[in-house]
Amino acid sequence: MRRSDQRRDAVFAVYQHEVTGRPVGELLEGAKPFTRELAEGAEANRAELDGLIGRHSKGWALSRIAPLERSIMRVALFEALHREDVRRRWRSTRQSS
Repeated sequence: MRRSDQRRDAVFAVYQHEVTGRPVGELLEGAKPFTRELAEGAEANRAELDGLIGRHSKGWALSRIAPLERSIMRVALFEALHREDVRRRWRSTRQSS
């Protein structure tokens, strides 16, 4: 399974958790490790991620952003901020510019 598919599955699990209240672990049964890492990481760091989203969403309170879009941003920010492979690629890209 491609990483893009696993990212989609992680977003879907985070979204389902938010709208249904079902535990993330239950929603991730049978999920690949990368999917599990993203979804569990986004949930574990929700306060930090929501703070970032809220600070950078000009004219939009976090509660006004649709649950699916919040879930997409949470997973994306978690991957960008907390996965060393992504951070390392970002640093090397910035240095070569």
